[in-house]
Amino acid sequence: MTTHFISYEHLIAYAADELDEAQSAIVADHIATCADCAATVSRFRVVRATIRADDTETPSADTLVRVQNIFPHEPIGKCSDGSIRVTLNSQNTEIEPLLARVLALLCETLGTSAAWVPLLDDRGRLGRRGNFRLAGAHNLPPALEANDRAEMHWSGCACQRKLLAGELMAAVNLVECQRLQRAQGDTRGLRYHASIPLRVRDRTLGLLNLTTPPDRVFGDDELRLLSAFTDQIGVALERARLHE
Repeated sequence: MTTHFISYEHLIAYAADELDEAQSAIVADHIATCADCAATVSRFRVVRATIRADDTETPSADTLVRVQNIFPHEPIGKCSDGSIRVTLNSQNTEIEPLLARVLALLCETLGTSAAWVPLLDDRGRLGRRGNFRLAGAHNLPPALEANDRAEMHWSGCACQRKLLAGELMAAVNLVECQRLQRAQGDTRGLRYHASIPLRVRDRTLGLLNLTTPPDRVFGDDELRLLSAFTDQIGVALERARLHE
């Protein structure tokens, strides 16, 4: 277990804008390098916004369920060895096991429904038609798991075309998913996902796609957090490729 001087209470106070300027600066410097604590701050802000959006005198049962789904039963701002950061900095040199662990942690941290990573093959380049392969996925709905994930193995969906055309340069919300549209069976009511490009230096590696329940989208803080994660994921993937 890695320890540090930022308490859980300070993270919550920072997220609620209750610290003075000097204390805020200390916390801000810390969360810039700690993905776990940044996730705690982001999730508390989402919880706060969810409760504020409930205009009843006391939060409704539905609101409380949503809050419980957003926030973990135990604080995650403890920099544990099971964190995304530690996983990405590990010496794991195999792409699929690495992504399996990271996607599971991302879904748990951000409360997402499903996540998957299509990687561009070595011949694909921006501005050209490229082939993608599914390198990792977590908690796909049954319709996408069906027939050995058949719907996940074709290239040329909207988010991939945008990436190849150079139109997807940053994290975006609400990309209507053609795979979910085409899939036959139980999609869990999912229709949209966020897409975040995976890059290392000037090289584009692929995409990170994450779905959320129908009544929720990622906030700006979460998109910034995801962009920070994908920078780390890109470095880890490049390291793994060099060892293949």
